[in-house]
Amino acid sequence: MQVDLYQTLKSINVTDDQAKLVVASIEEYIDDMVGDATKPLQEKIDGLQRSLETHMKTQTWVISIIGFTIVALTAIGTLVSILRH
Repeated sequence: MQVDLYQTLKSINVTDDQAKLVVASIEEYIDDMVGDATKPLQEKIDGLQRSLETHMKTQTWVISIIGFTIVALTAIGTLVSILRH
């Protein structure tokens, strides 16, 4: 609750219920405005997060393929070395 606003309203003889209603209405308005103002930013953050997740999955596959290739080439090299003797 906006204590200063509430106290100011009370100082000019506004009833408790009316002061609370005014404060609650203003707080709701501020919450709505902040939500509306930050919505485009949240959408950008969500898009970047999805993009990052996609890139991470791609990198995981690339690293897995590189690892498999190294293991396969090492095995082939070892097999060729064994067959030469």
